[in-house]
Amino acid sequence: MSASNSGDPELLEFPCEYTIKVLGRAGEDFSDWVVALIEAHGPVCFGVEARPSKQGRFVSVNATFTAESLEQLHFIHRQLRASERVTLIL
Repeated sequence: MSASNSGDPELLEFPCEYTIKVLGRAGEDFSDWVVALIEAHGPVCFGVEARPSKQGRFVSVNATFTAESLEQLHFIHRQLRASERVTLIL
C-alpha cells in the first residue's frame, strides 16, 4: 500500500510506504538532519527530495520510507515537532 500524508494515518495498513514533508529554515545540512532523525527511529529513507523556497530562506524535504507502525509515525512526528529547526510538517 502506498500512502502519503494527505490521508488519515489512522487508516494506514502497516508496513506501508510513507512520505513525510518537512519544512524548515534553509541550511546546508537540513535535509541530512531530517533523514538522520527519521533513520534514528528505524526506517531507512529510500527517497529524499529537497526543494528550496523561491527566496531561499526555507527548504522543504520530502522523505519516503517504510513505516512499520502508527506508533513509529507518531514518534517521528513528535521528534520533528520538538525541534526549533522545523517550521511545518505535512
